[in-house]
Amino acid sequence: MKRAAMAAIFAFCAIAADAAIRIDFGKIDSTEDWIYTGKIPLIKKTEFFMEYDSDCCGNVLVIKSANSSGRIATLPKVNLKRYPVMRWRWRAKQSLYLSSGNYDDQIAAIYIGDDAGLTKTSIGYLWGNVEDLGTTCRRKYMGGSVVTTGFIMDNNDTKEGEWVVRERNVWNDFQKIYGREINNRYALVISGNTQNSHRSGRAEIDYIEFLTEEEARSLNEPRETVVIRHASDNPDKNKESETLLDMVKKGNGWLEKISKF
Repeated sequence: MKRAAMAAIFAFCAIAADAAIRIDFGKIDSTEDWIYTGKIPLIKKTEFFMEYDSDCCGNVLVIKSANSSGRIATLPKVNLKRYPVMRWRWRAKQSLYLSSGNYDDQIAAIYIGDDAGLTKTSIGYLWGNVEDLGTTCRRKYMGGSVVTTGFIMDNNDTKEGEWVVRERNVWNDFQKIYGREINNRYALVISGNTQNSHRSGRAEIDYIEFLTEEEARSLNEPRETVVIRHASDNPDKNKESETLLDMVKKGNGWLEKISKF
């Protein structure tokens, strides 16, 4: 197996007005600017790594959990008001097949979240278990200072090994759930958790992309995309931006905040 280390320095690119913005793992050799977060004491860490898939699209991001928990996070610098639709392709290679929905475990989940003063809020798109598709679940942590709302996008009924494409208007979802616009500075988080059920699971992600509403309506598969080889590429011309790693080095506490999502 080819496993790349996590690393990277992110470039800037100008984006055409009608182009999708894509984090394409198939064209990335490593995920260096993704910071590992959410380590729980005495709990094994979920593994995140790149692996080549000759039957698919080149590299894929693998989320491998074994009675473990973990997240990776980055600051994508995508203007969600302009590109509100998040679309991604993922698959289950080893499902949990839990018979109960009481476990707070998923083989994969993608979160968008920000920090609004005393409260940290996020929305998540989950590969669930026995929950019905479309189920919405809300959880609070740390005395209610951390709130996450999840949408079940896939479950045990989704065939193992089969790639599926999902999409949501994350801009609208966030406003409907929390009654406000998401901050310009937000985190994109990918997680895999199986520590409650003590099971093993594996999921893979091909790409995550952001589209305009018009593009999402008109295309099944966007034909014009701008590949974000590094998740902190700036879609708004050549404004200067900092990578998450730069921010952490400056000690501004952002890593501390997102690690608690």
